Amino acid sequence: MTIAKKQPEIQILKHPHLSEKASLLKDAGNAFVFVVSKNANKKTVKDEIERLYKVEVVNVRIVNLPKKPKNLGRTRGFKPGLKKAIIYVKKGQTINVV
Repeated sequence: MTIAKKQPEIQILKHPHLSEKASLLKDAGNAFVFVVSKNANKKTVKDEIERLYKVEVVNVRIVNLPKKPKNLGRTRGFKPGLKKAIIYVKKGQTINVV
């Protein structure tokens, strides 16, 4: 008989993404932007936000940003890509981000 190993829980939400566009989304409608892990999807992001912040999520949009080339002296390197989630919460609810 094999015993199923418990897989370690991955951290879905990394940190809030604070930018000018993110603050405009927050002011215009109840939208908040978070950087999420590469293997996160809409369902896991929605469940994690509802569990951590006790809000009702209406919609989740995922944006994959590609890596960007950067010059490091004479050598060429890359700035890693990101995966962002734009989370829309129910009207009147908010997420407290620093």
